[in-house]
Amino acid sequence: MEEDISKLEMMMKECPELKQLYELKVQFQDIFNHSRKAERADLKLKVWEKKVAKLKDPNMDGFLKLLNNWREWILNYFVSKKATNAFVEGMNNKIKVIKRRGYGYRNKMNLRRKVLIECGYNNLKKSKKLIFLR
Repeated sequence: MEEDISKLEMMMKECPELKQLYELKVQFQDIFNHSRKAERADLKLKVWEKKVAKLKDPNMDGFLKLLNNWREWILNYFVSKKATNAFVEGMNNKIKVIKRRGYGYRNKMNLRRKVLIECGYNNLKKSKKLIFLR
């Protein structure tokens, strides 16, 4: 760990652009880690964007465009108390693994049963109903 830090510091001395980009990355992460309200995060993002725009880097310009195109949805992260779709992505990944292990299920009902078992349907409260479209 200390060796990695010293390598990073050495590289930053050799390449000031790297240092600048690294600092911007840390600032960007801090916005998401420490902001609690969407309005405050939006202000911080605008300040961060101005710093990035000064670089005049075409790669970063593309990122700024992406950030502006998705701003509403990005700020929803703060409105929703920092909820992510990680759970859904995890479940999708789990289902893909089940399908791969099964070498292709011929019967959709067998796949459905396997997914329910692997994803802990038996551990759910019995009052909850799961609806599956066929």
